[in-house]
Amino acid sequence: MKKKKRISESSKSAIRINKAKIIKLETRSKLSLSSNGIRIKVFDKFNKIFKEFNTLTSAANYFNVTRSTISRYLNKDRSYKGFTFKSKD
Repeated sequence: MKKKKRISESSKSAIRINKAKIIKLETRSKLSLSSNGIRIKVFDKFNKIFKEFNTLTSAANYFNVTRSTISRYLNKDRSYKGFTFKSKD
């Protein structure tokens, strides 16, 4: 029968520190609002404001695409499914 190796206390504390922390939804929302993400304005094909987003990620989630897709069309003269994306400065 094999002996189990004992883990030192310093190793145990390092493992505890690196565990994923669970953050409440309210806290996540506050962090999201306070972040300085790229603000995105979305225009329809008639150049009217369709929607505004505080972050690139929220725009990507709304359109069910990746962040890189939004970035690819951001501030370009190309449209994605009839929508144009511009960063809000």
